[in-house]
Amino acid sequence: MTRSSSLADSLSRVVSLLRDEPEDKEAQKSAFRALLVRLSEEALVVVADSDGRLLVDSEVVSTDVPGAEPLRRQLLSHGIAELSIPAGLSPANLLTVMRALAAAPGTFPRLQQLADHFTVSGIDGVMLGPPGRLSPIHPEIPPQEPSPESSRVELAGLGPDAVNEESVGLLHFVTMEMKSLGELDELLITLEQDPGSARVGDILNEVLSFGELANQKEQWTDLLRAAVTLIRQESMLQDESQRRLYSIAIKRLVNRRTLEKFAHLLQQTETRPDATTVLRRMGADSTEVLMQLLIAEQDVGQRRILFNAVTQMTEGTDLLVHMLGHDEWFVVRNVAELCGEMQLEAAVPALAKRMTHADERVRRAATSALARIASPGTFDPLRRALQDTSPAVRLQAAAGLEDARAKTLVPVLTRLIEEESHPEVQREMLHALGRIGTPDASEALIQASHAGRGFFKKKPVGLRVEAIEGLRLAGGPASKAALQDLEKDKDAEVSRAAGLALKSLMTGRK
Repeated sequence: MTRSSSLADSLSRVVSLLRDEPEDKEAQKSAFRALLVRLSEEALVVVADSDGRLLVDSEVVSTDVPGAEPLRRQLLSHGIAELSIPAGLSPANLLTVMRALAAAPGTFPRLQQLADHFTVSGIDGVMLGPPGRLSPIHPEIPPQEPSPESSRVELAGLGPDAVNEESVGLLHFVTMEMKSLGELDELLITLEQDPGSARVGDILNEVLSFGELANQKEQWTDLLRAAVTLIRQESMLQDESQRRLYSIAIKRLVNRRTLEKFAHLLQQTETRPDATTVLRRMGADSTEVLMQLLIAEQDVGQRRILFNAVTQMTEGTDLLVHMLGHDEWFVVRNVAELCGEMQLEAAVPALAKRMTHADERVRRAATSALARIASPGTFDPLRRALQDTSPAVRLQAAAGLEDARAKTLVPVLTRLIEEESHPEVQREMLHALGRIGTPDASEALIQASHAGRGFFKKKPVGLRVEAIEGLRLAGGPASKAALQDLEKDKDAEVSRAAGLALKSLMTGRK
């Protein structure tokens, strides 16, 4: 695609997004940035004629270019046959022009009104030409004599105060003084194309200059874009001296306040991946920021986003362990859950101490974390959890026993099943034996599935059925043989449960 075709397509996309998708700010920003980069420092002249042609900088744009015809029609709907945009137009002023072009037909009944609109917006140098008066800059389109109402209109600026955030709407695109995001994007593109350039030091200094301006103007998504570009390029470099240059630039670009703002950008789907990349790169500082935000956050959805972000951090885990001693119960609960999600073995001693916490919600979270970590040091506190005064904690402990790593708890489970008064906890203990699946666990389930002898020793049918489910989970020859015997049991419910469990094992379903 030629430069003229690319410019036509970019112009058309920006105009159509502003006109048809006013709520899609991220798509607008992306399209506008692309246009800024393509315009660079060169002037632009666009001609739309009634014969169906669109010309950009004297070159006819092919009708195969997707945006060519929509752009031509949109220009003519405003009575514009020629549009000239000068070199060096600021992003804010260019955005004003794009918004005017995207307006509905009839918004500016006369071309002079559109010109006046640009004038009061402080835009200088843009030129408009109506049908019947085209510039001789395009020799293939014969010039005509001008009329009083069809002469080309040149716009004069009224000073910087004419543009403000309300009138521009997307002033997010504008940096301070002489800086523009177009220049920033060019710098970032240069680094992406050649991260080890001989000019890398100078380019990084320029990026840092933009970063300072973006920080002052609180343009966090732009700062994030710069930071993630440096981080990605740093990871690709093999030369240690060049990596050090990037490392220094990243540390200067991203401070504590910036990390907090980036953490808030986790809440937006479109910025979450880049924010996560930067937060991971900044290590323990990021973990501390995320933890402080997590503690203060009341919204469940936002807390989950922060929670997930912390689990992706690779440094600062000592902070998590320290915070298990926090005075607030909900902080300890949240941190315990995080330790479990991260399977943080270093937290096991501190989690074990939390098993005596007064709040059962903390004990339940600590129990869940210990079960997920499942290292040798977790089983003694889990044994105590299986005997906790709270049924919810006992249930959590049994539910967390997932495989043969918990085999040392089989004798404890076997004894506690008979003593357990809560049906749900008893059921989960039987299922836990099945998930552990060792020979002694299967033997305990076989014994639990038997009917028992004598009126007072006869076992409840419900307990036997749950033991059968445990045998199904355990699998293996011993479990299959026991299920085959139980399929002949006199109790119809037990017989049916054994048959279904045996069928499940035969078909390979768990």
